[in-house]
Amino acid sequence: MPLLGLGIYLLMLVVPRWDPRRENYARFLPAYRLTRAALVLFTAVLQGVVLAAGLGRAVPVGPVVQGAVSFLFLLIGNQLGRVRPNYFFGIRTPWTLASEEVWRRTHRLGAWLLVGAGLVGLASAPLPAPFNAALFFGGLAVALGWSILYSYLVFRRLRSG
Repeated sequence: MPLLGLGIYLLMLVVPRWDPRRENYARFLPAYRLTRAALVLFTAVLQGVVLAAGLGRAVPVGPVVQGAVSFLFLLIGNQLGRVRPNYFFGIRTPWTLASEEVWRRTHRLGAWLLVGAGLVGLASAPLPAPFNAALFFGGLAVALGWSILYSYLVFRRLRSG
C-alpha cells in the first residue's frame, strides 16, 4: 500500500509533462496538488485500516473505506470546477476535449454532482449492507452518468446552435 501511494504521487508528478495540454496545469495547479495529496492520504488511510484489521482490531472496514472514498469525492468535486482542459485529470469525454465551453460547463455541473455523491456516500456509510453500497454506487452512477450525458448534450446544442 505505501508503494501504491508513492506510485500515485510520482505518476501525478510526471503525467502532466506528457499531456498535450500541459500548459493548462498552471491554471489549476493548487487543485491538482490538493487532489494529489488527498490520494496519497487516502492510500495511507487504507494502509491503516489493513494494519489495524491485521492486528486483530475490530475495524468496520466497509464504512471506513466508503467514508474515505466519499471524502475523496467531496474533495475532488469541490476542485473540479477549477480544472482546465487536459487529457489526464477531470471529466474527459470526446465532447469536453473538443470544446473548452463544453469542458467548463460539464465540470461545473460535475463538481456539484460529485459533491452530492460524496455526501450520499458519507451519509450512507453507517447503514447496513447492502443499503449503504446501493446508495453509494447509485450516487456515483448518477454523478458520472449524468456528467457524461450532459457533456454530449451541451456539445450537440453548441454545435447546432
